[in-house]
Amino acid sequence: MPKENLKDKLDGNELDLGLSNLTTVPVKELAAIPKATVLDLSNNVISILPDPFCTLVHLVKIDLSKNLLTELPDKFGNLRNLQHLDLLGNKLNVLPLSFWRLEKLRWLDLKDNPLKDELKRNAGDCLNENECKKCAQRILRYMKDLNSELERVKQRRLQKKKEIHETNFLSALQNIELIFFLDKCATELLSLHAVTYLFVNIELEALQKEKEESERQQIRDERKAEKERKKIESRKKYQTEKEEDEDTQSSEEGERLDSGNRKSAIKVKTATDGRLCTKVLLSLFMTAIFIVGMIYVISVYCEREKKEKFCKEYGHTIVQGTKHFIWEMEERLQVLYRFIQKKFK
Repeated sequence: MPKENLKDKLDGNELDLGLSNLTTVPVKELAAIPKATVLDLSNNVISILPDPFCTLVHLVKIDLSKNLLTELPDKFGNLRNLQHLDLLGNKLNVLPLSFWRLEKLRWLDLKDNPLKDELKRNAGDCLNENECKKCAQRILRYMKDLNSELERVKQRRLQKKKEIHETNFLSALQNIELIFFLDKCATELLSLHAVTYLFVNIELEALQKEKEESERQQIRDERKAEKERKKIESRKKYQTEKEEDEDTQSSEEGERLDSGNRKSAIKVKTATDGRLCTKVLLSLFMTAIFIVGMIYVISVYCEREKKEKFCKEYGHTIVQGTKHFIWEMEERLQVLYRFIQKKFK
């Protein structure tokens, strides 16, 4: 509707657009006439008020009776100067929450609307001027209480959400700490296993070298003894029959020397085997001490935190798994020990 046509309908501060067969409200044109503080839009076919309608804060009195309104804009409460509002004969079920902000509202008619029970009970009958004034008071009070209650519910939900968030955060933090603890335990167990394996391999290599050196020494001794024996036999060829007794005595002396060398080689081998057994048993002892310590740490932690989900679900499994690891390690070392004994006999 052109602005000029609106001015033709302006009488002082009253703008009468009733019975104009309007389907929409000419908000832009109305905003250009701030002088019109009283607006009559009754007896039209308006089904919805656009959101910009709530910017017409200069309006003091609005007549929207006998239209097809099913709802009011959410920001309807922005019409802070509104004192008189006629909504008779529409299709309203509820009012927007912002309605409680119409603190200057002194007159309200909600007759002939399919209002919800609680709203209808507070609105009353509005059969005369006095009842319409009381309707405005009761509806403002009701909407204000409703807004306060909804705000309290919102705050409780926010608080509950905050508590749940904090609880989840603490639970997640505990799980992270537990994960770090288990990761550290697993790392230390793997490190122990690797160190033990490396230590045993180093000891085996050292013992193997000692054995090889012992065998080479034995061969050298045997060769030396053989050489000595050949020398004795060579001398025996050049001796005469008169020296038979001396040759016999020299031969016995060679045999004693050969026997002494062999006994020396046997002693070296026995000493090497003894050192191998000692080092292997020491490795087994160190491994057992560390793993028993780890079982003790986990047992103490779960004893103190019995309600921890980890202790309920995995504590027993970790202890049993660690015991199985000890048994398996002991069995393997026993096999290794038997192998060493057999190897160096």
